[in-house]
Amino acid sequence: MKQVRIKNFGPIMDAVINIKAFTIFGGKNNSGKSFASRLIYSLLKSLQNDLYNQRANTLIGSLQHPSFMWEIEEFANKRKKKNKKAIQALSTISNLVSRLLVKTEELDSGDLNSMATKKLVSEIIEGIQSTMPEITSSEQNFALVEIVDQLNQYLESLRYFNEQINLPNIQESYIHHQLRENIERELRGNFQVPSMSALFGHSDPMPMVQFTEGATKIEFTLNRQPKVSQIKINTMNSIQLYPSNCFLESPIYWKLETLFNRRDRFFFPISQERGFMRHPISGIPDYATSLRAELTKEYTGEIAFPEILDWIYSKSVLGGKIELSSTGQLRFHDGNN
Repeated sequence: MKQVRIKNFGPIMDAVINIKAFTIFGGKNNSGKSFASRLIYSLLKSLQNDLYNQRANTLIGSLQHPSFMWEIEEFANKRKKKNKKAIQALSTISNLVSRLLVKTEELDSGDLNSMATKKLVSEIIEGIQSTMPEITSSEQNFALVEIVDQLNQYLESLRYFNEQINLPNIQESYIHHQLRENIERELRGNFQVPSMSALFGHSDPMPMVQFTEGATKIEFTLNRQPKVSQIKINTMNSIQLYPSNCFLESPIYWKLETLFNRRDRFFFPISQERGFMRHPISGIPDYATSLRAELTKEYTGEIAFPEILDWIYSKSVLGGKIELSSTGQLRFHDGNN
């Protein structure tokens, strides 16, 4: 059995909730049912990943596919007779980055902090840093300035990557970082808030949610300062993959799903000066389709619960249907009404 303690999150002052395989919340309006559900869903969903590999793959991906590689080639082809010094320096950097890209393509997350990887990354950083002055001291033009800017950004990414693969207790550090990042992302997405401060309660203590299962205890705390959160984990060895969980608030999401997926039908003006700009609605919370996703997983080669899936998409769920009018309004039709 999992236990969640919530303190000063939204309308919830202090609550301890025991979570089992199937849990139903009941209570008055605005008592915090949906808030608690979204909070617990976000926390459990954050654990449904191999946290170390998720963090490691993100770091590896940050170095792959740099756009300046083709820009260097284009610059060299157009200016072979000019900027010879810069072209030669750019060619050196291009070869260095190509070595790194070959390595990252075959790099396994388990080899991230190996001596070979650390040595290669250090060599690439030193090579780029020593070559950059030859580019910046040559005759400048717009294309070259753009390439230099991108090279500097990539160099910063390399330095950060180098710092991360040299961390002590790398597995613990990655799990800690990734879990905090996952929780923040899930909370913002499932509560549809621009910043974490929107989830603060009204009392003085800092918002805190504590998850306990057996020997594992995870505590996530929001500070009053923006973009600052803390997470405490008592034993990293107990962090593991958790089974899928679903949060079901209203079946109306299933009726709206088809309409939401018709992205070409939703527009809004973003500037009077530029006229009516068309942009699709985005940011539908994960929990809106979490149950449908579970029901349609082909665990054994077939849909797991075909009867429930048919019921979800039947008219009997709401006793009618929802349509999008020609003016962009959602209308509910119950028979002829």
